[in-house]
Amino acid sequence: VSIIGVLPSPPPPHPPPPNPPPSPPPPSPPPPPSPQPPPSPPPPHSPPPPSLPPVVVALPSPPMTTIPTNSTDATGDVAKQKKDAASAKYEEADKKKREATEIRAAAAQKRTEATEKRTAADTNKKDAEYKLAKAKNTRDSMLRGMTDVSAKRKAKLLADAAIAGVNVTKVKANFVAANTTAACSDAYLKMGLNISTVGACDASDITVSGRRHLLADAEYLMEILLSSVEINQSAIVAALTSLSAAGVTIETTTEDASALLSTIPGIDSAILATFKSDATAAAAAIIIATTAEVAAIATEAAATTLEIEAAVTEKAAVDLASEATALENEATIAAKRVPPPLSPSPPPSPPPPAPHPLPPSSQLHLPPPPPFTPPNVAVDADFSESGATCLSTAVFSMVFAFAMALLLVY
Repeated sequence: VSIIGVLPSPPPPHPPPPNPPPSPPPPSPPPPPSPQPPPSPPPPHSPPPPSLPPVVVALPSPPMTTIPTNSTDATGDVAKQKKDAASAKYEEADKKKREATEIRAAAAQKRTEATEKRTAADTNKKDAEYKLAKAKNTRDSMLRGMTDVSAKRKAKLLADAAIAGVNVTKVKANFVAANTTAACSDAYLKMGLNISTVGACDASDITVSGRRHLLADAEYLMEILLSSVEINQSAIVAALTSLSAAGVTIETTTEDASALLSTIPGIDSAILATFKSDATAAAAAIIIATTAEVAAIATEAAATTLEIEAAVTEKAAVDLASEATALENEATIAAKRVPPPLSPSPPPSPPPPAPHPLPPSSQLHLPPPPPFTPPNVAVDADFSESGATCLSTAVFSMVFAFAMALLLVY
């Protein structure tokens, strides 16, 4: 860097004084002018300073300030995190939506299957109802021809069991009583059952003929038929347990209802055969209808479960999408708060060239100034104060410039 001293500008010259107003003409001619003394010579003029080369001073380079080029601050990190979270939420929402679509398709398929099974179950139910009604009509025709009340009751119990397709429980036990009615009443009392509404009781006298005249009561072999159509199986088990607890020895067997019908006297064989056919068909139709109904109910329940699951999954997908949108909006707001990225720092400037060393003052040879010859300045009588001021200003400027040059050299 070259530093060249600049001299201050000289002060402005004083303006010449205004000309005085003309004086009135003298009354008499002026006396002859006296001779003027010769003008004093001007002060010696200092020679101009020699021309010196510009002084080069090496200044230290200013410290370089490192400006970070990474414009991502805490706000930018938050915006990026929210943007990444929004993208992850959108992916999760899309995945959940695809899952909901698959579940919805499975639910629709299951609902179609349930509809088909419901149609089949309804058809089977109607078929079972028709065959059941036909079997009951045949049963009633068969019972109308019977006159024995006890046999008729027993036949009805067996016919209903045959139509339902269930077996009956036969209970055998020995009771001592005055007659068959008393024997049946005692047995039902010990079982805890209502004799007028449940089962059928048949008693036969097994007393030895020789002892019959010696005993007031006779011994009867009791045969009691219990059907799950009239009473549930657990109640039958409880009744038999109660009878055994009363000290009665019992024998139980499971019998086919249609087979027992053939042993009852007073039933028309042709009607019995028709009834057995109708009862078998009704029993099979009831089983088929029951199975179809159970399958339809299970399939409908499965379809409903899938539909609920699909709705829940769809709602979850919507919620995830809403969360993703909210995060994206937050990321957009956060991104607006981030300052624009700074331009990269310019490359460092090369170091300044090494300055030329100055020779020591002892080795600095300056040419001698030329001899000063004062100029011949003719100063007439009209030399005024303004001229003197200009001369003094010029002299001062020259002296000041020479002093500054010497100061820069030494």
